[in-house]
Amino acid sequence: MRKIWDFKWGRIKDESGYVLIMALFVILILSLIGVALTVVGIQEYTISSLTKLMDQSYAIADAGVNRAAVHIQLNPDLTKTTSPAYPTAQYGPASENFGGGQFTYSIYQSNIYPSDPTMKIIRSTGKITRGGKTSERTIEAQIQIGAGSEEYDASFDYCIYNGNSDSGGTGTWPSVLRFGGYISGNYYFDGLTPYEGRSPKGAVYTKGSIQIPVWLLGDIIYKGNIVATDNIEIRNTWHADWNDPGIQIQNGRAIAGLDGTGNLSVKVAECIAATKPALSIPSPSRVVAAGDITIDTLVNASLSNVLEIGDVKAGGNVRISGTFNISQAMQIGNVISGGKTTVESRWLNGINVGNIWAGQAADGLGVDLDTEAASKITVAGITSRGKVNAEADVAGISTANIIAGNDITGSTGGIGVRFKIAWLSGTSVGTIISTGRVNLEAVNISNITTGSIYAGADAGGTGVYWQGNVLSSIDCGDVYSVGCVYANLASGSDISIGLINCESYVYLTGKEWSSVSDDIIVDGAIKAKDYVKITGYDDIMVYGAITTESWVWIKDYYGSFSLGNVRIYGNVWADTEICPDTGYTIRIENELWQDCDVHGSIMARGPIRYLSTQPGVTGEGDTYIDGGLWGTSVKVTRDWGGGYGDLYVGKISGSNDSIRSTGNVECKGAGDVFDDDIILGGGSGDIRYNGSTDIDDTDYGSTFGGYTSLPDAPNLGNLVTTPAKPNPVYVDRNGVFDEPGPAGQNKNVDVLAEAGLHGTVDLLEPNWEYFETMAKQDDASNPGAPHMIYDGGAGDKDGVVNDEIKFQWDTTTPYSTNETVYNGDPDVSIVINKLDWTGRGPKFTGTLVSRGSIYMSCSSTDWTMEQEETLNLVSGYDISSKTAGLTVWENPNCHYHWWAEHNIDISNMRFSLGGGQTYYGSFTAGNTVMYADNSFWPDSTFRWSRWELDPVAWAPPFDILVWKEI
Repeated sequence: MRKIWDFKWGRIKDESGYVLIMALFVILILSLIGVALTVVGIQEYTISSLTKLMDQSYAIADAGVNRAAVHIQLNPDLTKTTSPAYPTAQYGPASENFGGGQFTYSIYQSNIYPSDPTMKIIRSTGKITRGGKTSERTIEAQIQIGAGSEEYDASFDYCIYNGNSDSGGTGTWPSVLRFGGYISGNYYFDGLTPYEGRSPKGAVYTKGSIQIPVWLLGDIIYKGNIVATDNIEIRNTWHADWNDPGIQIQNGRAIAGLDGTGNLSVKVAECIAATKPALSIPSPSRVVAAGDITIDTLVNASLSNVLEIGDVKAGGNVRISGTFNISQAMQIGNVISGGKTTVESRWLNGINVGNIWAGQAADGLGVDLDTEAASKITVAGITSRGKVNAEADVAGISTANIIAGNDITGSTGGIGVRFKIAWLSGTSVGTIISTGRVNLEAVNISNITTGSIYAGADAGGTGVYWQGNVLSSIDCGDVYSVGCVYANLASGSDISIGLINCESYVYLTGKEWSSVSDDIIVDGAIKAKDYVKITGYDDIMVYGAITTESWVWIKDYYGSFSLGNVRIYGNVWADTEICPDTGYTIRIENELWQDCDVHGSIMARGPIRYLSTQPGVTGEGDTYIDGGLWGTSVKVTRDWGGGYGDLYVGKISGSNDSIRSTGNVECKGAGDVFDDDIILGGGSGDIRYNGSTDIDDTDYGSTFGGYTSLPDAPNLGNLVTTPAKPNPVYVDRNGVFDEPGPAGQNKNVDVLAEAGLHGTVDLLEPNWEYFETMAKQDDASNPGAPHMIYDGGAGDKDGVVNDEIKFQWDTTTPYSTNETVYNGDPDVSIVINKLDWTGRGPKFTGTLVSRGSIYMSCSSTDWTMEQEETLNLVSGYDISSKTAGLTVWENPNCHYHWWAEHNIDISNMRFSLGGGQTYYGSFTAGNTVMYADNSFWPDSTFRWSRWELDPVAWAPPFDILVWKEI
């Protein structure tokens, strides 16, 4: 009853409708949540897609910055100008497709550093569209870039590039070397031959030093340049070969010290060769060094020459040495040295050298030639800033023209040229031009022959000095000397000279051995500002006039068995100076059994003395003074010798006078039993005087007193000027010997130009994002084969996480040509278990990229590449083999382009299974390429080919100052 009551009065309510309402409300809320979740999911998907697009567009913009840096490197004029300035672009906008999108970049001169052309702003916009959505992002980078160069990617332009990063770019390559197999075989590196329109820059480039040793039967041949920033050593020892040189560089240059300091050495020792040299770098090949170059051969035997080298160019000194080589002469081309060049040949050795251009070392030397013991040095010609010194003992030296200076001992030079030839030696020299003194010494039955001599003087005033001893001879052409001309001949030595023009005095003397001749022969005139003195024990011949502004003394001494004569074929003309030893301005005399002829006039503005000793009974008889005598006093004597002959004195030109004197005249014959001994003018020649006369045994015309006229004073003017200090000629960029060094300085060899470069070559670094993008694109277009590979995941055959990806690329995996496989984990290595490209086609190309190492660990039967197929490897650390004797190159004409941040170690591989093979590619290592052949008798050629990749894949070095998104 109560419930009814309560219900009636409203105290009890019916709630069944509320339940329905609550249910509907819950359903509504859940529906709204579902809708909201759906909307959120859609939005999240959209945001995710947009984020991915934004990331992709940022990566594309980043690639645009790299591409802009490449453009700067390829166009070096951009780093030479600061105009126009920001915000006007110096280049751009330029667009390229990349990563499924497009980047557009512009290059500006930095507004923060407006005067520094290396400071640039790059603005790059990356844009990509997917599923109707477009993302666009822009990066602005303030960068500093090195000098622009079209060679920014030159590290790919060599068969082998070594960065030597472990030792800071100063190590030595190779650390492992077994070229030519264990003991035999041939190996060729061709860094010369172009490939598909592109030319390499050389065979090997090394930051640091290079050593190239060969021994036993192994041969190595390089085509193209071998370049090192530091030293190069080329060595062939204990080598035997009958067909090819042990080491050969063809049409290339070995260039040391590319960064400005570095030496080069070449050595051949204990080698036996037949038809080819043991070491050959034939012209147009050459060796070049910023520092010193040393070339040495020791104890070799060959049917040809043991060594041949084209040009030799050193910023420092050059030393060429050969000792006990039983062979033809070593062949060396032209030699250039910023310091001195030394050539040494000893014990049955010969060295032939082209022209030498030398600077000057601290000791004053520019060229030093030294030979002994049945050896010989032959030089085409010498131009030297410093002294040229040459010595020979039982040997020979031959050279063409010499141009020499020596600015060590004063402005007039020291000894500029010195030859010392001894013990049956012989020397032949062309024209000699020397800033300083020319010193020629021949002793012990030796000979020196030269062309004309042009000399300055040493600090003591000597211009030309000759010394002969022990039956030696010196034969020279014309002599032009600022300093005195002095010859000291002894013990039967002879000298023959052309004409002599001298700004100082001339003194030619022969003495000591009276029983053996000392000939003094001048084939032309003698002109000297100071005195002329000629004394000897045998013939004294002057085939021209003698003219001096001082005095003349000519005397031929008597010696047992010496039957010499004095012959002057021209006037003898002097001024007023009086010789302190004779008391006369002109004194000409000879002793017993000798003739004394002057086929011209004797004229002086001082006193004259002429003495002729009549020959003995076996003598030839008459002597002559063809043009009379004229001076302040004249004394003519014909001494009695108990023999035959008279003295005939001719007439002074244009007159009937035979003697003219402003003072006394004395004219006396020998007083023998025959007719008068002195005949003046055929018996009618007159005598003019202004003092007294003492005439006896003389046939003459008339005498006339009161004569007061003298001959004109000789005025020789400037006969000779000091030769200019030579500027040795060096090669410039056009490859011709035509660029002189700066005045008064030596010029170093342009090693960069010799290497065909504008700067040192830096390792080109990979743009890892590029390769990752390429792999992802290949995954999208060819999902049947993994391109992004992971340890324990896609591409790893063992599926185990163990820091290694066991990878195989064979016919079971549907990879297409020109695809990229990528491992982005630097702590994980790729191990190639199998690579079989059978049937892939001759142009098939694959690129395998790993931030970690790449190893080859497979048998030779699991490695098959066919002709013209290309394998590109890029490693963030090492590329090497774990399989001994793996035959990598089974078929000819395969291409291998390998890049490793650290080492490429293929020191335990086999590259040829008999027969000549040719392979292509380039090995580029941040540290070194360790290279050796595991074949017993290899015969293969590694020929350069260009790695053709998008320039964006390789980022040139630059410093980022500011990087921001705008």
